[in-house]
Amino acid sequence: MALNLKIIPSEKIVPLMDFQPDHVAGLEMIIRDSGAVRNPFLVAPTDDGRYILLDDGALLETARRLKIEYLPVQITGLGRGLNIVAEMAIDGWNKSYIDKFMEIFPRVISVRSHTNKPGQDFDHAKIIISENNGDQIRLCFGSGGYDHLPGSVFDFLKYLKRFCRFSRWLHLEKPDCVPADEINSSAVLKLPGLSSEDLLLAVKQNYLFPAELLAFECGSRMLGINYPVHILNEPVSVRDKEQFLHELISLRINSGCSRFISSGVYLLNY
Repeated sequence: MALNLKIIPSEKIVPLMDFQPDHVAGLEMIIRDSGAVRNPFLVAPTDDGRYILLDDGALLETARRLKIEYLPVQITGLGRGLNIVAEMAIDGWNKSYIDKFMEIFPRVISVRSHTNKPGQDFDHAKIIISENNGDQIRLCFGSGGYDHLPGSVFDFLKYLKRFCRFSRWLHLEKPDCVPADEINSSAVLKLPGLSSEDLLLAVKQNYLFPAELLAFECGSRMLGINYPVHILNEPVSVRDKEQFLHELISLRINSGCSRFISSGVYLLNY
């Protein structure tokens, strides 16, 4: 089990995704009740000594509100071994939102549906919206330069959030009593081909992806360490905090209450 688990200052962690206030409230209640941080935060190092949070932004916001000075983390790289999935459901979707955005920001978006003949520009779509009726809308941003994610993508996502509800999962099966127009208002939004360079550029420009949009597959994860908050805030060295972390993990594993799941998750205290 070769996992890079450390203790780092919370101030060195920068969020990649926004957070939902209700998630923060729930996490705050859990940590206050348990007195512990349950799972190591998944982070990736940057060249300037900071760490990008690859988990939901609600985790870091909760830690800051609770004034947790140090946090247990699992460090992974932004190399080829990291698989980035950028996909989420949007409820309340309507095609007219694209037209309204284009009225405010003309010449920012180029639109192509799946029924059109694909061209070179639209092969580099930055956002793909798949509707329940099978239509697919591909959005390109800007007049050129497809290597990185432009800031106008974040502007569009922020604008869309004013009218739609974003969620990680889309419930396609709805009761018969739900009107058909409400069923058709759901869609799936994807950011295809998102790269590590896009993530680094977003952090550099202080852009935030919508909460829960991104998911990362990095191999194995360690979950369920339950690191006590009072030890994280104790005035002792980081080395001592990390030594306690590894002793805590060994204790959890040897207790017989741990389990390795085939997907690569080490689940402690189950």
